[in-house]
Amino acid sequence: MSSLKIKGKPKKKKNGFTNLCCMQLHEQHNGPCTLGSGNSCVMAPYLPSKEPDKFDRVHKVFGVENVYKILSRLEESWQSEYAVNALCYEAEARIHDPIHGYVGPQMIYNNILNNLKREIDSAINELATQDLVVQWYYLREGRSAVRLAGRGRRAQGP
Repeated sequence: MSSLKIKGKPKKKKNGFTNLCCMQLHEQHNGPCTLGSGNSCVMAPYLPSKEPDKFDRVHKVFGVENVYKILSRLEESWQSEYAVNALCYEAEARIHDPIHGYVGPQMIYNNILNNLKREIDSAINELATQDLVVQWYYLREGRSAVRLAGRGRRAQGP
């Protein structure tokens, strides 16, 4: 699978293609684009020639034929726009992290969250230990009815 590297707006080719998708398919199959009928290419509005990097990423990860299949199944234009944005996001994530893709950042944040939960549990255990030390101290001194560490409990005297 070749990656298309076109900078700026593509010039109109002799066969009339101005869309990167159509040009890429024409080059791959050595013939006309068979995915659309005439000027009704479903990819043209969402992968315009003004954004070659966007098309390049999606093409590199998913392939033009697969993107066409996805977009041709959608009925509303907002669905196609949302799908192309999602495909672009996933392609970008897959290029940056080929193993985990778009799930990679979620895994990182889950690890951070789990570490913070462990730290909170550790701090709660440490506070409970300190609370027991304070109770022991007050019991040893023979004091009773002392309010402990804002917990609302009172020490039991002898």
